[in-house]
Amino acid sequence: MPKNKPDEWSPEAERMASNVGRVIVEIRSKERGSMAQRELARRSGLTQSYLSVIEHGNANMTMPTLLKICEALQVSVAEVLLRAEFIDRELTGTERGFVSFTLGILQDLYTARHDQPASA
Repeated sequence: MPKNKPDEWSPEAERMASNVGRVIVEIRSKERGSMAQRELARRSGLTQSYLSVIEHGNANMTMPTLLKICEALQVSVAEVLLRAEFIDRELTGTERGFVSFTLGILQDLYTARHDQPASA
């Protein structure tokens, strides 16, 4: 299967693509009851092969695609991107506390937004 990753990606773009994939795998496999990749593909409307490419950090993914994955995982795009930013960094205790606090706020906002009744 050909990779979708452009050759001209900067090192930072490669790092973030890889980290977003790692975060998706972490949420899917550890935080959502060991959700199978096939199930996430079904819920997000993506093919399993494309989801695999994304999880390996080799996809030039669009924001709508990331949104579909996040909706299927029931997390916000902001949470995935924040976790991806810090997943490969050594953090001080204060930094870990800040990231944890921020993730808690994002999770609460996501839950509150999705628990509201639909507008007429």
